Amino acid sequence: MKHILSFGGGINSTALLFLIREKGLPLDEVIFADTGNELPETYEVIERIKPTIVKSELAPSLYDYCFAKKILPSRMRRDCTGKFKVSPIRKYLRKKYGKDEKFVTYIGIAKEEA
Repeated sequence: MKHILSFGGGINSTALLFLIREKGLPLDEVIFADTGNELPETYEVIERIKPTIVKSELAPSLYDYCFAKKILPSRMRRDCTGKFKVSPIRKYLRKKYGKDEKFVTYIGIAKEEA
């Protein structure tokens, strides 16, 4: 079983990374799914943490994808989460570890987030 941190580069996933390390919890890999449209501050954190970076193959960025499809990014559609984060991470993990490997995924989300 592999232990993976889905790292967003924000306060919550950074705090979770520090907690995992402080507590000595198992951690095999830290992965950042780049939507191509992150804040400059996020990319600065990514430079320091140096996670594995994965990207969607659908478009160079989430904005490019939405523009081409003539849609607006929406929490209801979940394009950012599903197509630009979850799917690229899943594809990368399956390619690297195979389809039979089991995973524990750490995700740092604030209590206030929907």
